Amino acid sequence: MARKRKYVAYRYESDSDDDTTTAYARMVAVSASGRRQVIMPCSPTKNRAGDGVEHQFPLQTDTWESTLGDYFVFDNDVEPQPVMVVKAPAKRYANSDAPLHEWMGVKEHVGFREEYLLEELRLEGRDCFGPEIMCKTCCLLKHAHHPLHIINKWNGIYFERTALADMGLRVQLGHEGMPCLCPQRGHISFVVIHTNAIHRVHVDFCGCHQRISHRQQLLRCEWYPATLHFPQSACTKRVLEFFLVLTWSSKVSGYEFYSSLERLTDNTGLNVPKNRNRSSGVADPGLYTGLAYFVPDKPYTEHSDISTCSGFKTLAHAESKYANMDFIFFSSIIPLLLLSVVISYDIACQWKLNLAKRMNELPEHLQMPAAVTLAAFIFGIPKFHCVGRTDGEGIERNWAEMNRVANSTKEMGAGLLLWRKLLNAIKERGRHQSFLRDFNLTIDDGHRGEWTAMVEAWEQRQIKSESICAQQNQ
Repeated sequence: MARKRKYVAYRYESDSDDDTTTAYARMVAVSASGRRQVIMPCSPTKNRAGDGVEHQFPLQTDTWESTLGDYFVFDNDVEPQPVMVVKAPAKRYANSDAPLHEWMGVKEHVGFREEYLLEELRLEGRDCFGPEIMCKTCCLLKHAHHPLHIINKWNGIYFERTALADMGLRVQLGHEGMPCLCPQRGHISFVVIHTNAIHRVHVDFCGCHQRISHRQQLLRCEWYPATLHFPQSACTKRVLEFFLVLTWSSKVSGYEFYSSLERLTDNTGLNVPKNRNRSSGVADPGLYTGLAYFVPDKPYTEHSDISTCSGFKTLAHAESKYANMDFIFFSSIIPLLLLSVVISYDIACQWKLNLAKRMNELPEHLQMPAAVTLAAFIFGIPKFHCVGRTDGEGIERNWAEMNRVANSTKEMGAGLLLWRKLLNAIKERGRHQSFLRDFNLTIDDGHRGEWTAMVEAWEQRQIKSESICAQQNQ
């Protein structure tokens, strides 16, 4: 059997970067006739920067002449097989570990700040892919199926933001982009909320004899209407998905997310659609009330005494405060058929007292026979009580996952909580003013003058101290 020899052909290519070298390894074989060289398509592999491939392997060009007589011996009965003869080492850049230093410029290197700035200025006024600037007709034609792009119009001095609706673009629904013989115009101020901004869009609904409802026409183009009948605004599916993932990975609220979209629309806040956010249970009800692990609002508020107090002593002397926990607990276990229930609760030793008596005050559908509760319930404090082999702290570990969706369970209407705090503050202000007036009537003029002078002297010392600190900081 004849001996076959193998060799490698390398092609050296360089560009403006002096520290990059790319080696191309090829598979080279000889045809069955022995008269042609078969070169397989080259596969680029990486070579370590600075390690010139010419120091390791013989460098040859693509237009080399064959010397088959010296390096190959052929046997017509043996078909040579292509062989990958080498794998070049990985390519690296000299500044790959510090790309920001290279971009800023270090020592004698200028960097790339000016280049990036010029390219940013070159793209001013363009939101679509590509650097071209179009006339009004071409712009409307290109955006017939992209009505949510941001358009900037040259006014003779600078690019100013404009809307495709102001340029005359109308979006036809119900016909997959085709014109409708009987279009029905949507609201003149129809708004679509998207990931890049809040857009005003001129919408035409289908009015043909085979038409469907306006909300269905919007849903079929992945625009979710805000109302069921005669919608005037909608959200795209993409912005809803983006908000969902964002709330899972951060603590942003719906109000803050919408405020960010308003800034993307107009950072000055002068040219943004009117905020229709309402903060009332009727206009903005909870979507999951009574579902999953949420109890129904109305029965819960009618039975419970909502309190923000968390003091153990207060809870120990005010059993009425347990009404919240009683309603939530029995709402969760009544639908289940359980022979034994282990209750791991930080104040279980207090909460279990008179539980059977308080259970009779619950709505009828949440009540259980007292004998069942005595036989099935096992109470324990996680850190102090050993309840068989139960991991009492296991329930606490779920908070790491629950915190991701915690924001979706809180009231996020604009000003809802602030309005409640304001009402409480007004009420407390009146109480404190009343206390102050009563106290002022009980003291004589001498003590009143002395104490007033002490307060004024203290205020003057504070002002002087703050001015000295400010001078030292300067």
